[in-house]
Amino acid sequence: MSKPITPTVEISTIPFDDRVQLVHEEIQRRKQETMPENPGHFVARLWISWLNKNFLDVPAGQEVQSC
Repeated sequence: MSKPITPTVEISTIPFDDRVQLVHEEIQRRKQETMPENPGHFVARLWISWLNKNFLDVPAGQEVQSC
């Protein structure tokens, strides 16, 4: 996800379980806000994006792509 979830807090200082919960809540908010045509694909794409950027430490442009 490109927009920060917690713009006022350094996310790396938050415990991992709490970060996952924050991401889950943000994904649900974005899903309701955008009403995507294919919600499963939309949610999977956001989770993959977050994992690539925050967990896998994958360089930009080399991310795993969703289906």
